[in-house]
Amino acid sequence: MQLEKPAVDVNLHTVERIEAILRDAGEPVSRNYILAKLKETSGGTNSPRLNRALQYLYDHRMIVEGSKGVQWTYSGNARMRRAAELGRPV
Repeated sequence: MQLEKPAVDVNLHTVERIEAILRDAGEPVSRNYILAKLKETSGGTNSPRLNRALQYLYDHRMIVEGSKGVQWTYSGNARMRRAAELGRPV
């Protein structure tokens, strides 16, 4: 049995750099802002890889995306995670 490979592959280092950019920003930022910051640091990445990394972070409830951009929301606090899982969406 052969597993299907995802269309775009992202390495851990890229995900960690995106995470750091979002944490440091402290407010919603655009995808273009993230791409520009990545380009400033070490070579950057392309849009499909950025989208794949952001989807991973979104699936793991670490970020949210709204009309003003992408924002880091993850909290290591177990009570906060439980409240987010059980709370009502607004």
